[in-house]
Amino acid sequence: MIKLALQTFDPWFVGLIGAAGLLGALVPCSVLLIAASSMLTKNVYATFAPASSDLQLAKVAKGITLLLALVVLYFTLNAYCWPST
Repeated sequence: MIKLALQTFDPWFVGLIGAAGLLGALVPCSVLLIAASSMLTKNVYATFAPASSDLQLAKVAKGITLLLALVVLYFTLNAYCWPST
């Protein structure tokens, strides 16, 4: 599909198509990341600290979001280094 777009359109327009694809992929990924961090905060962290306030849970959820994003980034960048099985 990208070869057809490159043959048909100017490079600047192909860049716009790619940018639209990137923005379209960011929304579902961010929703999954926030849902995963909220789930981990409410189900795992709240089990170990049941007396936490909502403000504490919100801060922990933000930290877990950052941690999950870094883990996913690590796996994404190192995916090509792993031997295929």
